[in-house]
Amino acid sequence: MIFSQGRNKHRSELIRREKPSAAKLHLHSCIWAFVAAAALLATSASALQDSPALKATRPRHTNHAAATQQQSSGTGFDLEKYKPLLEELGRLEKRIEQNVKFPAPRTQSKLLPLVPAGSSFFVSFPNYGDAIHQANQIFLEELKQSPVLGDWWKNQAGPAGTMVEDGIEKFYQFTEYLGNEVVVAGTVNQKSASVVVIAEARKPGLKAFIDQIIQQYAPQPKPPVRVLTPQQLLTAKTQRSYKPLLILVRPDYIVASTDLPTLQNFNAHLTRGGAGFTANPFGQRLTQTYASGASVVAGIDLQKMLALRPRGSAENEHLFQQSGFADLKYLIVEGKYENGMASTNAELSFNGPRHGIASWLAGPAPLPGLDFISTDSAYTFALNLKPPAQIFDELRLIGENTNPFAGVALAQAESELKINIKDDLLSKFGGHFTVALDGPIAPIPAWKVIAQVSDPAGLQQTIRQLLTAANEKANGQKNFSLDQQTEAGLNYYTLRISDSPKPIEVHYTFADGYLIVGGTHAIVKDAIALHRNGNSLPRSADFNALAPQKFGSQASALIYENPALFLASALREVSPELQHLFAPDTSKIHGIVATTYAEDSAINFVSNSKGFDMTTMLLVAAVAIPNIMRSKNVANEAAATATVRTVMTAQAQYSLDYNKGYAPDLGTLGNCGGGKPSPAHACLIDDKLGCPDTWCVKNNFRYNLTGVCKAGQCDNYVVGATPLSTNDGGKSFCATADGVVHWMAGAPLTEPISVSECDSWPSNL
Repeated sequence: MIFSQGRNKHRSELIRREKPSAAKLHLHSCIWAFVAAAALLATSASALQDSPALKATRPRHTNHAAATQQQSSGTGFDLEKYKPLLEELGRLEKRIEQNVKFPAPRTQSKLLPLVPAGSSFFVSFPNYGDAIHQANQIFLEELKQSPVLGDWWKNQAGPAGTMVEDGIEKFYQFTEYLGNEVVVAGTVNQKSASVVVIAEARKPGLKAFIDQIIQQYAPQPKPPVRVLTPQQLLTAKTQRSYKPLLILVRPDYIVASTDLPTLQNFNAHLTRGGAGFTANPFGQRLTQTYASGASVVAGIDLQKMLALRPRGSAENEHLFQQSGFADLKYLIVEGKYENGMASTNAELSFNGPRHGIASWLAGPAPLPGLDFISTDSAYTFALNLKPPAQIFDELRLIGENTNPFAGVALAQAESELKINIKDDLLSKFGGHFTVALDGPIAPIPAWKVIAQVSDPAGLQQTIRQLLTAANEKANGQKNFSLDQQTEAGLNYYTLRISDSPKPIEVHYTFADGYLIVGGTHAIVKDAIALHRNGNSLPRSADFNALAPQKFGSQASALIYENPALFLASALREVSPELQHLFAPDTSKIHGIVATTYAEDSAINFVSNSKGFDMTTMLLVAAVAIPNIMRSKNVANEAAATATVRTVMTAQAQYSLDYNKGYAPDLGTLGNCGGGKPSPAHACLIDDKLGCPDTWCVKNNFRYNLTGVCKAGQCDNYVVGATPLSTNDGGKSFCATADGVVHWMAGAPLTEPISVSECDSWPSNL
């Protein structure tokens, strides 16, 4: 009895106890990549470190002192310490750009004729192994020569860095066995796809090399990769429960597939001579792509793909035919990288002249709307279409062919609006439109729209009539209002929409034959100034260096994007101090310009890109992403700690209310489904936390409660909280009836823990 009273007193004190402060932020980020290949290998290294096989070889808990040191790491974000790193990354970028030699574009392919004759898709890319090896060697040299880079890699990557370096070297050794080209090809049917990967064999010994890697790293006895000789392939059998990647090593070629019959059939095809694909039209079209030199070539036989689509009703099939896309023939893409510039050419071809929706894109013509766009644009899309009134007629015809009452509905809508949509609205527009994010994208996007107009006065009259009709439909409420002011001979209009939770303003004017629309009055005025003073995007030397010149300054459509501006703006919102680090980069145009050229029976796409420089990529990897992830994880972990305390408080209240010790699980503490609280459902925590399952999910963490019970009475318990994934937090938390919250850094828990295990974790929150 005395023990029971003392325990209840302790529980009452627990209920009254104030919540301690949130856990301190620990500084521990894993930055593994210096180029894309290193990033991918680092991810693989992380996955390997968390594999069951490796987990079994290392202790489950870290040293208490080391863990405490992690927990108490500083939380400040010192920008100054990253400036030397940024300088070193810039130097590394220049060395790699100047010294790494990429594979030269190929003018023909030895592997293309070997592809199975019925293939419906094809992808070819060069052997990049040597280029990645060169970049890695430069990186390793810089690590030795630069203390800043060396310390960063050692402290941030840690043991995973060694795995990355080893992985890159192993990848390079693998590519040494391959020829200068790798091809992926195959066919698709209604139920499955058959795919083969083909490369020339440069030297013998690949089978032994892969077998060694499998033995060293892959799980046994069923590794994910199996290497076969031609003799072993002949006797191999398919296993339903085991589908490894099969690699056939021949003296002349190396072939891989996940399907045994596909590999066996292709091996027989090679033995017979392996010709046939280039005799059909699809193979011949791909052969033409190599003629001008290409690094990457890809193609899809769209005729075969469309033949596989599920057939709809007769009405839907007729609509599909009218759209013009039933006549698609091939999609062919080729890309190359030369002198720091990545270029891509693609062709979407048709079996005959474009018609229907596929014909709405107009032929190459000037793109005058670009003259209203600044060099600070993060994204710009310019488009030349058929006249909108003509498109409207075609749409109306399609609608009437599929729905006899479509014309009635249109007439009713025009009657309510008191306009003729074609004559009073669409006929006022030309076929050119431009949309841009011309400035910051956050917190309020600096958007603008430029539209070519033939009758500004008539269009303004139609706009007023539409607003009047909209207000009349709202029973006289003035949800839409239009104000006008005149500046420098131009009428500027402000459209206010008040029927939304937050009133919206749209600003516009008519100038020089265009409708200019923007989110603010200043954006509209600045657009006109750009158009008249000539300081717009098309006048930029950097933009013109990227813009394809197939038809000079004319195109059917153009997309311009500056990823660095997007990234810098987004990161400033998450972490404003980062804007100083990005200031040098946002003044450059490291963007993408893609243009489209519509022809009679094809649509061609051409793009040039410098991307954003590697310094920016590394800065994001080294600075921005870890700090963003760390901020998110700290918030998740603080919420988890508070939730663990909520469960402890609920347990104390449960013991006082029912005098039955503690609840054995979260479901017992949970919601009673509208009924009265009871020992089986105490209604002390919410539905999510008090679920009936072993683990309950709430706010990116999983929670478990396990009672220590005898004869239906629980004298102790352990509550555990663990992240859903390593992206949601780096610590797990627990507590027992003593009221102390413990923590442990590491991978998320997979099983509930015991009271003794929880007590062994650090507790200095």
